[in-house]
Amino acid sequence: MPLVEDIGVPPAQLAEFMRRVQDILREHETTASFLAHAASGQTASIVGKPEPQLFFTALDRLGEGRTLVIGDRLDSDVLGASRAHLDAALVLTGDTSAEEAAAAKKPRPVAVAANLRELVLV
Repeated sequence: MPLVEDIGVPPAQLAEFMRRVQDILREHETTASFLAHAASGQTASIVGKPEPQLFFTALDRLGEGRTLVIGDRLDSDVLGASRAHLDAALVLTGDTSAEEAAAAKKPRPVAVAANLRELVLV
């Protein structure tokens, strides 16, 4: 990442900064698209999770068949799958705790497992 190297910011520090920005956006129910528009006057297209376009692109490439999205976050993986009208399973290997998974309302994962191995063997 030349830009990151040029300004001397370690990639791990940049990743942490981006996580904090996402947390602030969620906390204030503000989207990155809104901030991009406010800063530039241009309309932004968000293609990352939880926006459904990422899932639609994957479905186009995969072709016909049933799809189960497997992720480790309620706020991006499961929400993105829901926005694309897909089922999602949650593995507890990321930021989501078992308590948060159990309390999830909408969208709710169709399955929850400690890890991918457990999910597949269930």
